[in-house]
Formats: sequence, structure tokens, C-alpha cells
Amino acid sequence: MLKQQGYRPEDVPLRGSQVFLLQNSNVSNGGDSVDVTDEMDQSYFAIAEQVAEILNLNITGIDIIVPNLYQPYDPEHPEMTVVLEANYNPAMLMHLFPMMGQARRVSMTVLQLLFPELAIETD
Repeated sequence: MLKQQGYRPEDVPLRGSQVFLLQNSNVSNGGDSVDVTDEMDQSYFAIAEQVAEILNLNITGIDIIVPNLYQPYDPEHPEMTVVLEANYNPAMLMHLFPMMGQARRVSMTVLQLLFPELAIETD
């Protein structure tokens, strides 16, 4: 990764520069969880819901690459938004303790879906 960015192990990057050490940014591999739920355009929620419906999944994590989360999905350019995967057993802890953004108790919402008779508070 260093070589691809023009660095050697003994180099000291300039202040303010960004150097990547891994090709992926999964939370499980040391990536940071940032909640942008309230900032992103609603059209991406619709895409995630469509994917879940097509796969017949009630609970899933949909990984989507979005070029600009503030701009709506453009059906004229579907190649710009890519669904990477659907996780049937999605990680929920990252939503409770994001590095930045609002914490969300996703697990409580899932419990409410699975056991509506318990009247679980999701706030």
C-alpha cells in the first residue's frame, strides 16, 4: 500500500497528508464508523430497501458505494451507485458507538421487529 502511494516504510509523511495502510476500510479491520444517516439523500434508503425486498430479507446490512451522499440517486447513471453486498447477519455495534455522528440503537429496532409483542422502547 505504501509503495502504491509513493512511500517507503522509512518515510515520514508531510503534516496533513493522508497515507492508507489497508485497501479496505471495514470497521472489523480498523476502519472508523461515521454515521451520516440524517445527512444523506433519502433515495439511497430506497435502494437499500429494494435490495432487501428482492433478496426477501427482513434484517440485513446493505453495503453501497455512493459518489456523493448529498445528491440523489440518478437513474440515468446507475453505474455511479454500486451495491456491494447484503449481509444477512449485519454488525450492529458500530452504530451504537460511531467515531463521528449520532449513536443509533439498531439492535433495539431489530428486537422490536422480531418480538413486537414485547413493546420494546427503541429510543
